[in-house]
Amino acid sequence: MVSSKEIRGSRLKFAGILVICLAGAVASFGFRSAHYGGFRGIIVYLAPALFILGMAVCIVALVSPMRLMLDRDGFTVKGGLIFSPRKEHWSEISEFFVQRYARGVTMIGYNRRSGTLAGLPSGWTLSTQEMVWMLNRYRAEALAGPR
Repeated sequence: MVSSKEIRGSRLKFAGILVICLAGAVASFGFRSAHYGGFRGIIVYLAPALFILGMAVCIVALVSPMRLMLDRDGFTVKGGLIFSPRKEHWSEISEFFVQRYARGVTMIGYNRRSGTLAGLPSGWTLSTQEMVWMLNRYRAEALAGPR
């Protein structure tokens, strides 16, 4: 029988992103002292707002980190920027895989039985490859176990 398991999002990763956003916001405020016109002027005023938005996202992730709840029926992602958790049942999804995007960005992907591609958010304590391996092992054990 498979026991329930909880995987938490990495606060350290979001703390690092928060520091980068803070540095970007401070640096971009420095550019505002110069007089730029046209498109450059728009970017100079937009950049601090984007860095501040990134800081807000990181603060939410630090206060309420993501949690991936695994049980014999499926998984649920809660916390972070997930405002309405949704349960995915093991029998309704395929195996997990590493979804690769441009510039080396990876994500945990899976296919629903309905044929739609889905994925889990980034920011876990384990690497994407380790998460895929662990989730596939847990899914296989849950599907093989007694109901």
